[in-house]
Amino acid sequence: MDKQKQKKKNKKWKTFGDIGKNEEGAILYGRHMQDQQHELADRGIEIITETKEVARNTAERVHEQTVQLKKIDNNLSEIDNELSRATRIMRRIGRRVMTDKYVMCLLVLVLIAVVIAVLLALEKRGNFFFLQLHMICFICVCKMLSVVVKHICLFFLKNVDNSKVRILLQNLSTVSILYLLTIAEELKQSQLIKYNIFYSKIFADMQHMEDEVKKVVVEIRSQCGPSGVREGDINVVKSKIAFAKNKIKMMNIEKRQLDANSSRKWSQIIQDLRDQVTDIESTLNWQGIKTDTEETNLNSLMCVFKKKAEEDAINYGRSQQDLQHKLAEDGLEMMASMQDIAVDTTQKMKEQTEKLVDIGKTLDETENELGRATRIIKRMGRKMLTDKYIMVLIFLVFLGIIAIIVLSALKNKIH
Repeated sequence: MDKQKQKKKNKKWKTFGDIGKNEEGAILYGRHMQDQQHELADRGIEIITETKEVARNTAERVHEQTVQLKKIDNNLSEIDNELSRATRIMRRIGRRVMTDKYVMCLLVLVLIAVVIAVLLALEKRGNFFFLQLHMICFICVCKMLSVVVKHICLFFLKNVDNSKVRILLQNLSTVSILYLLTIAEELKQSQLIKYNIFYSKIFADMQHMEDEVKKVVVEIRSQCGPSGVREGDINVVKSKIAFAKNKIKMMNIEKRQLDANSSRKWSQIIQDLRDQVTDIESTLNWQGIKTDTEETNLNSLMCVFKKKAEEDAINYGRSQQDLQHKLAEDGLEMMASMQDIAVDTTQKMKEQTEKLVDIGKTLDETENELGRATRIIKRMGRKMLTDKYIMVLIFLVFLGIIAIIVLSALKNKIH
């Protein structure tokens, strides 16, 4: 029931068409609008504060992610350096292996040439070892074919290059922080501009009312004069005094919407105007002219300045309504923009999280590849040593064969 009564009361003063019928209701509605404006201002400050908190928390999270990204970048740089080092070692090992192969091949060819020369010499002398020439040549040809096949395999392995893993990371936290802090500062500045426009409107209205009161006071003092007020001007003077009091009262109401410093300043101005009007009333009382009561002053005001007061009040009320609607729309726009910013920030955080997950997977794959490369290098080292041992054994076998051939030839020559 209380809410329904409050709604009816607010509906009663929804417009300013009936302001002339009940001035007290208009004042109450003005105070109600003032409370709503204060609530809107407080809510705007809360929104800006919440925005700052969200921006600060998001900036901290982005900073943490940036630190993690820098660590990952450093790890990737170390991995890249290790891969480059491993690549250089592999190339060096490959060159050494190829050099050893070429040297061994040359030695084998030299041995084969020596064997052929010995066999040719024995053939000229009619030695029976000439019968084994075909078998020796067959063995040499098989060995040469095996060497050629190995060289072909090494050629294909040499053309397989290890690709370098390089991932370029962008510093997104700094841009969010700056982006979020810039958005928060823009919202704050826009809110301050709106408040300044609102306060400038109030200052202009109060300045206008102050000028009117000063003008009325000057007119009353000019009409009083040294000889007093004429009888025909008494009602006009009373109406002007009532008009000045009403303006002072409206200034006192408008003063409540200002901040503390401006309110103190205008309180002093209002008190000075009130003292001037009180001084004029005291002067009239000494002259035997009694001023009317507050109710009579209001009735006189409504009779003499009714149209002007109604038009001013209606226009002022409409401007206040328009200002309230504009503030409400601006608040909705701010909330919508904040929601969009929150959605964008969440999306960016999600993308960064996905990137971190991908980078983690890449690091795992890189670690596996490094382990595999280490095993391959060890295997190649073992194969290289094995090949050297085999080549040495083959070389020794050829030397043994040559020694046997030479010794056999010498024995046959002696016999």
